[in-house]
Amino acid sequence: MGKIVSFGFVFSDNKTVYFPGDFVSGHLVVDILRPMKIKEIKIRFFGKALVRWKTTEMVNVSNLHESIHASQTNRQSVTRNYSATQNLFNQHMLLYGREVNGEHSLPQGQTILPFECQLPHPLPSSFEGEFGYIRYSVKATIVREWRLDCTTKKSFTVLDSLDLNRIQDITNPSQNYDSQSIACSCSRSGIIEVDFSSDRTGYVPGEYIKINANISNSSNSRVKSSSVKLLQTVTFYASSKTRRKTYVINDVTGPSVPKRKTFNWADAVLHIPPLPPSESRNCRIIDIDYSLVFHARLRDFTPDIRMFVPIILGTVPIDSLEMYSRTTLNGYTMSSVIPSAPTRDAISAENSDPPPNYTSQMPPPPSYAAATGSIPILRDEEDGEDEHYNEEHEAFAPRYTYYDWDHNS
Repeated sequence: MGKIVSFGFVFSDNKTVYFPGDFVSGHLVVDILRPMKIKEIKIRFFGKALVRWKTTEMVNVSNLHESIHASQTNRQSVTRNYSATQNLFNQHMLLYGREVNGEHSLPQGQTILPFECQLPHPLPSSFEGEFGYIRYSVKATIVREWRLDCTTKKSFTVLDSLDLNRIQDITNPSQNYDSQSIACSCSRSGIIEVDFSSDRTGYVPGEYIKINANISNSSNSRVKSSSVKLLQTVTFYASSKTRRKTYVINDVTGPSVPKRKTFNWADAVLHIPPLPPSESRNCRIIDIDYSLVFHARLRDFTPDIRMFVPIILGTVPIDSLEMYSRTTLNGYTMSSVIPSAPTRDAISAENSDPPPNYTSQMPPPPSYAAATGSIPILRDEEDGEDEHYNEEHEAFAPRYTYYDWDHNS
């Protein structure tokens, strides 16, 4: 960077998480060893959603070189690119220079330039995915005559407030039912039935999903195993193609169910780690959905039972909802909820650690944490290769609302 010792943003109160409509304020700090001639210092606040991926496909290619009447067909790989962009907002402002204060040079030492920008409303939540992102940043540029510009950039998290109390029927269970007939050539046929539900439809990160399921096995074949997984499904919309990516966030497994037996999952729990809220309102090219999937593995050559129930992840918890207390959660393990014994009598005897009890208490204050498994972003297409770029503030991962019930007092 030559004369520049440091060049970067400092947000007021060291905030990095904002909501639509908030003011983003702070200072741009420039520290140089000796005076520098400049045209201006400008900053740009911007938000952008982008999806992008490529595929390689084998296509038939006709070759007419051999004969005018005959053709030879060859297979050839073709790379196709898919992308889409949604500009969410873009705000420019001059902080220093001839048009602002008549200055055409920066003095030696440290110069502190205040800034403030109000975010528009509405905006989708920040998100970093395999095939796209929703990203918010502020970029400063020192414009110099006859020299490369000097730039620095700082990203920040925007959270779209999703208040579960505003969603109709959010406290109702999310449920499903399925069955599978089992035919045997040497014995009578039977049916396997599964009722599956969560205790409600809406949650916030930090809470526990209570799962109830009843497996009624009226066949002569055992159910090999059962499991429930919390899934995040991200849909990326390009101009001519759609791509979906599903991630397993958490899971809990159950035992086998012998023939002519019934097994009941009673209040098994899945913990919700820090995650972005459900998103389908304010971004045209990225949707984020959550669901639970119940999977019962059946005998070979028989289709398994898979059932999905949708859930909603918000940022504001349901008012006056009974939650787990700190004392009942400490020391609780998943394995105590789903015992390995095959019968109801044995289950009751072996389950010495019952599921957590509910106690009435106010929700803990929200904190903010990076999503589980997130990878900090570095440079992107906004960072020109022809600029002197300050890398001090590059690494960034969005942070999401998290209610730490385990440490609520």
